[in-house]
Amino acid sequence: LNSFLILIVTIMACGNNSKQSLSIEKNGIWSVDSIVGENILDKKDRIYFIGSNFWRIKSDTCPMILDSCLKVRNDSIFDHDNLSYTITALDSEKIKLNFTGGKSYILEKLYWIETDSEVQVKLNEKISEASLGRRVAGWWKFFKSTSPDIHLVNYPNEISDFTLELGNNGKAAFYLHSNMDSAVYYGWETNIDGLSFSRYCIAGSDTKIYSLSDTEMELEMGQFFPDTVYLRRCEPLRK
Repeated sequence: LNSFLILIVTIMACGNNSKQSLSIEKNGIWSVDSIVGENILDKKDRIYFIGSNFWRIKSDTCPMILDSCLKVRNDSIFDHDNLSYTITALDSEKIKLNFTGGKSYILEKLYWIETDSEVQVKLNEKISEASLGRRVAGWWKFFKSTSPDIHLVNYPNEISDFTLELGNNGKAAFYLHSNMDSAVYYGWETNIDGLSFSRYCIAGSDTKIYSLSDTEMELEMGQFFPDTVYLRRCEPLRK
């Protein structure tokens, strides 16, 4: 029931001025099988069709919403009254998403996600993760913790002071004692309730965010010996 209500609310929020709706065969989540008209092959985009609404999201370590709530009318997709894409059916399993600039995506449907409510749940998760990624990206300075010694994921030494850089490219660096020459590097991504750091063979550590504002962040850090760590926004370090 909750998923159904979320679906109705989202579609109403987007507006439903068009009487045309996408056929049920296209409703769902589509992945990029190949790209036509571009040398760089980037398959990280996900396409979401729900009713007459369309989203395109870069499904990367830090998701990015590229198109939100565009309108599907027959085989065309509009941003307000501006044509953004056209759709060509290739076969029963693939469609072609044509950009107005000439590039095209060959899309393949993720059949393990079948219902509108399931699509809506996945879409809401990506929207939440993208919003969180925008809020936390940048530079943070440690100022206190519940323990004098902090444990990082897959790092042998305990630390007591650091500056953290969360890059938009999914890479993170802990600069120990705010020294640019003492960086410990990680990959990072967002999830429903926080961040996930990975280093070498250890991936997917759950780092919960307890509170977050424009200037401060409180999070749980340490996979086996969790500490509550408090960070403040800061200026980038310079050598």
